[in-house]
Formats: sequence, structure tokens, C-alpha cells
Amino acid sequence: MTPQATAIAIVDPCTLPSLKERVIARIERQKPLLSGEGPTFCGTNENIEQIVAGLRPTPDDRILAIWGSGDQAFALAEYGARVYAVDNDPEQIAYARQRATLLRQRRYDVFLSINRAPPIIDASAMEGTIDYFTRKGCLTAVRSHVDRVSLHTADIFNLPEELKIEYTKAYLSNAHYYWGSSTHHELHGVAERIVPGGIVYACGILHDRLEDCCGLQEDRETTRQIERLGDFGWKPTVYVKRSTTTATPSSATPKSTTSRHGG
Repeated sequence: MTPQATAIAIVDPCTLPSLKERVIARIERQKPLLSGEGPTFCGTNENIEQIVAGLRPTPDDRILAIWGSGDQAFALAEYGARVYAVDNDPEQIAYARQRATLLRQRRYDVFLSINRAPPIIDASAMEGTIDYFTRKGCLTAVRSHVDRVSLHTADIFNLPEELKIEYTKAYLSNAHYYWGSSTHHELHGVAERIVPGGIVYACGILHDRLEDCCGLQEDRETTRQIERLGDFGWKPTVYVKRSTTTATPSSATPKSTTSRHGG
């Protein structure tokens, strides 16, 4: 009797039961986090789709990015961009390395749920982020490019020498006013690292005189386009770096003083 070949089923970790269902279930059954327990930022309530649409990442990009929870930087890496992720909290960077390891292991449900527990994080607040990453092919692409994300414990407005390179784009979230308003001089330090034609994505208004001093001109058309995606109150603005600047940095007063962080 000729033995019949047995088909071996290859299980995709993104399929049944649905990855989204598994992530939500893990979040809901996790032990509640105590105040001060775990990293400060475990998830973002910014619109990931909006960030990606504003920055338009490509494999040729070198993107300077504030880290927080890392969702934003991982999303930018999906498209093959080289992402230099910066956070001044060593605990956030440790959390980042843990999540990167989970990606490499294809433990996608844990990657999207680790340290995300009520009352700090709940599934409804994370639904947009979960939807973004659980769409078909997303996490497979992120995983394939995870080594293009480098992690650095540093101040994005006072970069160490090894990070003082040219970038094509920068993602600031609301870092410029989270721990107290940054000075125009500090923002100038970021802007001068951006190549002409490069993009800066920030929540809220940065500073007056950015165009004259730093060569950053608001891209009103792109800003209007991403506004249609829904910003959850973050009011993102996209800036483009001009080829020349005409002034020196000042300490102009920022227009926004709201203390929030995308995480």
C-alpha cells in the first residue's frame, strides 16, 4: 500500500483566530499596571496612518524619530526606511529592544500587547494602532526591516556626535513641548540636520520664524490632506526644509504649550 502524502499546514501568526482578536484579549486579561510600573509610554493614541502619510517613508530615507512607545518608528520601518529612534529614558529604550525581539520571533500578539494593560492602556484607546498593524502584510514587512531601526538613549534636541548626521526626515510628535517648551535654538539644531527638501512632522505649531531662521516651511497641502485622516486632537503639521536659510536662531515663544505625548 502506497503511503499517501500528508499536507503540512503552515500557520500564519497573523491568521485564525484573528490577530486583532488575540491582541485585544491579551490586553483585557493582563494584570493592571500600577502607577510608575513599567515604561512611561506603552502605546500611542496618535494616528499612525496619518504619520506615515505625512512623512511618506521610502527605503532611501534616514529618519530621525522620537521613540516613546515605538509604534510610530516601527510603522516607518515597514517601508524600509532607516530609522534612528531616540529617547532620553533608558527604560523606554529597554522596552523598545524587548518589542524588537518579539517582532523577530514573530510573536506579533505579544508585540502589540506587552505592558498595555488597564487602566494605563485599554483596547479601545489602542484600536486605531491595532487596526493599523494587523492589516494584511504589515507586521511581516515591519519584521523584515526591524534591523533598520537603531535605538539610542539620547535627547533629540541635543544629539550625541554619532547622531549628528544628515537626515531626510524627522518625526517629533510633541517632543518640542512635552517637558516644557523647547527653545527655538533647540529646534534649529534639529532643522539643520535635515537635508534640503526633507520633511519634519510635528504635532501642533513649532515656533514663529521657522521659515526665516530654520528654512522650515509649512507644507499646507500635505497638512490638509492628512487632517482628513483624523488626528485625534493632535493637530499635526508637516514642514519642508528649504534649500537656504536667512537668519540665526532665536528664543521665540512657541504658540502651543499643551503637555501631551504620542507615546
